[in-house]
Amino acid sequence: MGMSTTKHVDAALLDESATLTVPAAAHPSPELGEAATRDPMQAPPHQRQQEEEASSPASDALDALINAVPVHRTRLARRVYHGMIDSMPAQAGVALLKRVLPPPHVELTHHEVIVPGLPQRLDGLRVLHISDLHLRPGSELADELPDVVAAVPHDLMLYTGDFIDDDDGIEPVREVLRRMPRTAPAYAVLGNHDYWPLGRAHGRNDVKRLCQMLTDCGLEVLRNTSRPVCGGDLYLVGVDDPPTKHDDIDQAMAAVPAGACTIMLVHTPDMVTRLGAHHPNLMLSGHTHGGQIRLPLVGPIVTMSSLPRRQVMGLWTNDGRPVFVTRGIGYSGLNIRLGCPAEATVLTLRTSH
Repeated sequence: MGMSTTKHVDAALLDESATLTVPAAAHPSPELGEAATRDPMQAPPHQRQQEEEASSPASDALDALINAVPVHRTRLARRVYHGMIDSMPAQAGVALLKRVLPPPHVELTHHEVIVPGLPQRLDGLRVLHISDLHLRPGSELADELPDVVAAVPHDLMLYTGDFIDDDDGIEPVREVLRRMPRTAPAYAVLGNHDYWPLGRAHGRNDVKRLCQMLTDCGLEVLRNTSRPVCGGDLYLVGVDDPPTKHDDIDQAMAAVPAGACTIMLVHTPDMVTRLGAHHPNLMLSGHTHGGQIRLPLVGPIVTMSSLPRRQVMGLWTNDGRPVFVTRGIGYSGLNIRLGCPAEATVLTLRTSH
């Protein structure tokens, strides 16, 4: 999964009628899950961080508490949580921390991902994965995103939701997306805050207006549907947002031929528990922000996910198939990240051999 020099997959592959063949890679790919056998200091910093958290007694104790009292799954707990982070002491603490911490920034991260069933000619396909812009006053890291990715080679640009917190973010997001590179096809799914305004118990966002803006900016929004790309050798499957109950995985997969290689876009990684008979070759998600605040040797306190805490960011497998959960760009709740910087990610896809 380490960074390496990769060949370019010609843009003609992304035309559904293209028949261009790309030679196979000249070097083998590492197997997912080799972390236990390699030198841990060769791992990316945040992967080392996760491994240290996973072996920490403090992390084990927090896991036991969460399993005993699954507070993240209750509506009351979410209301208490949002009430706490909106309190004056919490906001004053954030303001103080921001004065002493280095300025936040968006990291560009790289992973190689072995995708079972990936056609040989797509070996080396580069996916730029972006999620959770949450663009609003106090959460403005998305403004620097176009500069971060401007010169990054990629063959597909895939967004996994939460562009906005409420309708006031639609036009600011438009300005960011207008500055994004247009060198590759771009697809998106929606997230819970694209539907539900952050911090409000009632009301809905203007999803029709949001989707029209995304379309105007060159993104195709996949709402429980699929699209063939790369000459039909690959299908993108977009599952609409599960937390707001807009998901329909059967409908999303309906037009995918049996045996086709698929990349599933879905806002929350919890979808792995609801795949049923469907087995995407690769799943991309966001939503968790990686926990947003990760304490040394403890890890994330709040993940907004029912998955084990070690699965709320990074690359892992589900039934032998890779899942990547990005830390995302913006903030949710407290306008700060600790031990969990914002990221945009380039995933270089590799065949099994």
